[in-house]
Formats: sequence, C-alpha cells, structure tokens
Amino acid sequence: MWEYKSHTFDHFTLIPWNVPDSKDVDTVVELARAGALFVFDLGYFKLTAFATIVAANAYFLSRLNPQATGREVVGGRHQRLDLAKSLAADPRSVIEKAIVLWAPTSAFPPA
Repeated sequence: MWEYKSHTFDHFTLIPWNVPDSKDVDTVVELARAGALFVFDLGYFKLTAFATIVAANAYFLSRLNPQATGREVVGGRHQRLDLAKSLAADPRSVIEKAIVLWAPTSAFPPA
C-alpha cells in the first residue's frame, strides 16, 4: 500500500506467485482508515473486504465482478439495478447512487 501524501509504503508484502490476490485482501483492508482510497484489480474483488473499507469511512475502486449484481436503494428499499442501462439513461456526467452489491457467495438474497 502506497501512502500518497508521505510518498512512503504503508504496507508491503511479498507473496508467492501461486497465491491468489484474494488471500491477501483481508490483511490489506484491515489498514483502512477514514478518507483512504483503495484501488483494486478484479483479483481483489471480495464483498466482505469492501464492507470493511466502508465501515472505516474509506473508499474503494474496483472493476465489477460479472457474477455480482447490484441493487439500488430507492426510498429505503432495494430494487434490482441494471447499471449499464441506468448510466446510459442518465444525462448527467457525474452520478452518485447508494448501491448494494450481492454476489453468489454472499448472504444477500438474489430476488
């Protein structure tokens, strides 16, 4: 992990080439603090790790795993979200939405 403001490593780990990135993600996100931004590749896509980041009032940026589905929070209720359609239909260049992610391995029901 690179600490941008101080130009130093906040955390550095060398792991064998045959160990998947997802094995190290829990260690990395435990270092989350308010205002931090984590940028992950798809190998680090793990919903419980993202929840840890959000709980620390930090942020993350990741590609969306194709197996994950999104739900938009509208009026306190979850409704299925087709992100591509939603973005194409909205003329604004900047959009902020509360979205809940669900993946086949999570406890959130796919209804």
